[in-house]
Amino acid sequence: MSLQVLIVDDNRELADNLAELLVDEGHHVHTANSGEQALRIAGEQKFDYVLTDFRMPGMNGVELISRLHRRDPAAIYLLMTAHAGDALLTAEADRAAVDAVLGKPLPIDRLLALISAPAGARLLLVEDDVDLADVLSLSLEARGFRVHVAHTIAEARAALTATPPDMAIVDVVLPDGDGAALVRELCERPDAATRRIPVVLMTGHKHLDTDALRRMAPDSIEFMTKPFLPDALVKVLKLLGRG
Repeated sequence: MSLQVLIVDDNRELADNLAELLVDEGHHVHTANSGEQALRIAGEQKFDYVLTDFRMPGMNGVELISRLHRRDPAAIYLLMTAHAGDALLTAEADRAAVDAVLGKPLPIDRLLALISAPAGARLLLVEDDVDLADVLSLSLEARGFRVHVAHTIAEARAALTATPPDMAIVDVVLPDGDGAALVRELCERPDAATRRIPVVLMTGHKHLDTDALRRMAPDSIEFMTKPFLPDALVKVLKLLGRG
């Protein structure tokens, strides 16, 4: 599955080298050498990923990401910088909806892991609302995931035993129990491979004790509050699955 990627850096040679690397991985890549040029390109083309340098003449990378995110919150925004440990930069990046900060020189393996398609990842969707399950599964399958839908905890447990998925999406309120309890089971199972399954827990409850769940698997659980757009879920899954 090819992805649309925009690379923004005033160092033309670096931008071209990164573009060549990602083209070799099968992706479609555009380059820009300033924030202003990137905005013009992004006005004509939607991107799955934007990789931008922080320090550039004129508009910096944080400002660029802020402006692009307002247009397209579903894209994933990666910031390159030689100052990755700067606390002020980290705070600015958080406000600008930066999804990951990559230090220079770039860790190429990390970059390729972040900019990658699902490539047929098996996904277990546990949702009793049939209409919502249909919408989400169709959207996820269109983006390369292989989705198995379970409408109850019992069906989910059977699916986990038959074919352990690569990722799971679990609703909190299910007809035969608490989806959060199922997530706890996943975190506590003796099978180390199963315990590492990334999980998105969907909820309409604002007072869910997310801290207790996150302590069980801090790098493997994310939370989404209903309602949300399918594109937002896809974005969370990409980041969660690429670690």
